[in-house]
Amino acid sequence: MGAECCGTSTTSAMQLLKGLFWLVGAYIGFRLVRFYLVERNDPWFWGCHGLGAARKEKLVHFFVKCGALVLSNMPKKVRMAILDAIKNSKALPAKLKTTADSVLDFDFENYNNLVAAPTIAKGAKALGMRNLCEWLYRPRHFSTIKSEYTDPLCRPILLIPGVKVKPFYPPRCKEFDWIERFEKATSVIRDEFLSLTKNNPKSVATYLVPEDMKTTVS
Repeated sequence: MGAECCGTSTTSAMQLLKGLFWLVGAYIGFRLVRFYLVERNDPWFWGCHGLGAARKEKLVHFFVKCGALVLSNMPKKVRMAILDAIKNSKALPAKLKTTADSVLDFDFENYNNLVAAPTIAKGAKALGMRNLCEWLYRPRHFSTIKSEYTDPLCRPILLIPGVKVKPFYPPRCKEFDWIERFEKATSVIRDEFLSLTKNNPKSVATYLVPEDMKTTVS
């Protein structure tokens, strides 16, 4: 009698686990299909296309998003090991090496850490962003959400949510009480930036630093 009860309980537990497995699988499948349908047909492409990206550009952009999805959700040590292997690979064409190094050196952790700022945290919460790196692989989803922080025609490479989508802000805008303190610290910020470009130019985006890595930023 006891053995039969034990066997029945085990069967019930297995059926419950099987049901949960299928539910989780269905949810993941739904999210992946939705991701594909929304981001695969994204008409945006940086460059001269804007919202008129051709079929080829849409496909390229989708693969870039898939890469960002995988990399941004990896443990840091695993991601760094993979990226270092790619950068040191001899199979990488020389013409693509400079561009690849810039892309592969992206700091996912510090980008996500920006959400510690109250303004950015407020914007991220309004958009339902778990972390800022979601923008790297779900830009169309977030840009089409109706909010005061987004617009389908506003597609920055890196989104910093929290700042309202407005073409212009008046001088001494009261919405940003930190502007005056920021302006007073201009010389300190400038010196800090110039010091960084001199001592470690590769830490600054390559589009801000000459490719020869020797010319100083003035």
